[in-house]
Amino acid sequence: MSTMSSPMLLRRAVAAAQSRNAAVALWRLPDATSTDLLISLPGGWSKGAVDFADNRPAFAFSRYDNFDGDAAELIRADLLIRDGRAEFIGPDGTSHDVPVTAAQTDFASLLDGIGEDDRRVTADGSSAEPPVIVDRAHYEGLVEKTLAAIHRGEIEKAVGSRAVAVDLPGDGDLLDLFDKLRVKYPAAFVCLTLLPGIGCWVVATPERLLSVDDASARTMALAGTQTLDADADVDAVSWRGKFIEEQALVCRYMRTRFETCGFHTYQEAGPRTVRAANLAHLRSVFTVPANAGDFADDRAFRNACNHLLREMHPTSAVCGMPRQKAIDFLAAEEGYERDYYCGYLGPLNIGGSSDLFVNLRVAQIIGRTVYLYVGAGLVDGSVPSEEWQETVEKSKTLGSVIGG
Repeated sequence: MSTMSSPMLLRRAVAAAQSRNAAVALWRLPDATSTDLLISLPGGWSKGAVDFADNRPAFAFSRYDNFDGDAAELIRADLLIRDGRAEFIGPDGTSHDVPVTAAQTDFASLLDGIGEDDRRVTADGSSAEPPVIVDRAHYEGLVEKTLAAIHRGEIEKAVGSRAVAVDLPGDGDLLDLFDKLRVKYPAAFVCLTLLPGIGCWVVATPERLLSVDDASARTMALAGTQTLDADADVDAVSWRGKFIEEQALVCRYMRTRFETCGFHTYQEAGPRTVRAANLAHLRSVFTVPANAGDFADDRAFRNACNHLLREMHPTSAVCGMPRQKAIDFLAAEEGYERDYYCGYLGPLNIGGSSDLFVNLRVAQIIGRTVYLYVGAGLVDGSVPSEEWQETVEKSKTLGSVIGG
């Protein structure tokens, strides 16, 4: 493969992948300086359960309704570009400087031949179905139905969501949009996925679902939302009882899941106020040491992490509590299909770590229309007009970048 600068290599690789109907995942981890790219050539990915013990580099992309945990899209790497260096991945997961399969050799030749006019990356050819757009009356009605269900004792909390449609300005280049998000939100997981049959999704999420490496497993509870001015001091933010209760419910749920999966030794830090773009949240961080003595060996630890992932998704922060009752309530009342919103995504076994994030602050791009997905935690004390406004504020995370 010819030598070229890292941004040029990434752009040419994504354009080449799109021309071959290959799967693409482009991401920047929170607070990282480099951007990583995974390409999976046709036939190189399938549905299944995430296995943290699998040593093959991959990218996971899961729908919200993958409740059993066995239907995530597992996108196996044929080509990785990290720190400006291209690595070809063999069927056994080993890394090579040169192509190791005929399909990889063919793709490398295509990549070398990509010209200046072929490098724009868009969602113009997407055939994905757009989400149903619900209006303000419907959403505020959902809040009222949630409050009634809480007062009847059926649920404690539900997370009501909706989609917002806006136009994609300019020439619709997706890599330019990714770069804008990457620069504006350095503490977020920023990702662009282009998946045949699924379409284009772009995310700048503040919420880690589960990270696993040789030393530990890490997750967080993120709940409560307030709008922040650009110069606001997050340490001076005060929280109403509604938000404190919402955060406490999520933390309680997390502790129960740890015990269920055999994690008896863990560290909890928080809650503390953190900034995510124009919003403040309450966040608690949980860390489980791999060598704490709860498990006989690394395989047992990673199997427990597999179990924890199945138990955690969807978290109460994206559906509600009790979980199954909240899921059923939303399926009946929310009024649209979430698709991959509030699912999870992230790299597996890349750079010594697997890092999965909740698919929040996310947009689906179909042609030149952007569908922003937003939600709010609804508990006793929620006010319909305020919850609507919270979704409006959350739509600005991506919306402000997309709009200019």
